Amino acid sequence: MAASAARGDTVRVQKVQELLKELRDDADSFRQKAAARALGELDAAEAAPGLLKALWDDADSDVRREAAEALGKLDAAEAAPGLLKALRGDAEQGMRYNAAEALGKLGAAEAAPGLLEALRGDDDWYVRRAAAAALGKLGAAEAAPGLLEALRGDADVQVRCNAAEALGELGAAEAAPGLLEALRGDADWSVRRRAAEALGELGAAAPGLLRMLEEDVDPEFRRTAAKVLDRFDPKDLALQLVRTVRNRDMSIPWRETAASELARLVTKDAAVALALADEHADALHDAAQEEEVGKVFRDSCAKAVGKIDAAHAQAADDAARHGTATQHRASTSGS
Repeated sequence: MAASAARGDTVRVQKVQELLKELRDDADSFRQKAAARALGELDAAEAAPGLLKALWDDADSDVRREAAEALGKLDAAEAAPGLLKALRGDAEQGMRYNAAEALGKLGAAEAAPGLLEALRGDDDWYVRRAAAAALGKLGAAEAAPGLLEALRGDADVQVRCNAAEALGELGAAEAAPGLLEALRGDADWSVRRRAAEALGELGAAAPGLLRMLEEDVDPEFRRTAAKVLDRFDPKDLALQLVRTVRNRDMSIPWRETAASELARLVTKDAAVALALADEHADALHDAAQEEEVGKVFRDSCAKAVGKIDAAHAQAADDAARHGTATQHRASTSGS
């Protein structure tokens, strides 16, 4: 068995060397591309130097693109500088795209500044798309401001989609306001959907999703918003809703939606009502006294407060009965 494994290794090494020779010396670019592709599929880390040489030196842009894609599959950290050089300087947009994508697959943290440059400055939307996606894969927290810029201002829909998705992957809590802005204001439903999904990853802005679920006319977006909301723990969701109800910087309609959903939640599940403290009930009571709010808002707050108070009263009653029963059992046992 050991001899068979050794023969397999020898055959593999020979195959890698043959492919590297084709990549380096063959005059047929089609065969060169096939060789680069095969090296990536073989996961031949030892092929990285040869692929890098093709990336830098080959005159055929298609061969360079295949070399970049193969390097992304090899998990070869030493390829990052060469890929960054291609991203920053290659005239061929397909090459820059493949370089950005490969850097994301490599998880090369040092590539974040170069990818941000491409996201902000490359004049080709194809490359900016790849840069945004790669930044999400890198998990580079410092990329959040640049991704927010792209989400707010890039003319390409898919760049904005990829920026929203990347912000969710980063877990960037500071991105929640920008994602909520996209959720409310982006003209394209696919961007709103990605923003909703990212907010779900962050566990943030549930009230915003609820409001958009009411307002947005696109059925695909509404389905996405509903699925995202299903991910929230009901107790965490209730706390978010209380914060929105009491937040006077939010619009009245959004606060009203939060109050209505909170009333529904605490009516449906006493455990959710019990998870809210007296201070939350007090905050809801105070919010309902504001002059500018309407009847639906006040009624929803009052209903929620009633359910919270009832849940705590029931819990206290249960505890008292449990204590009396325990004392009774103890006295019976003693006698």
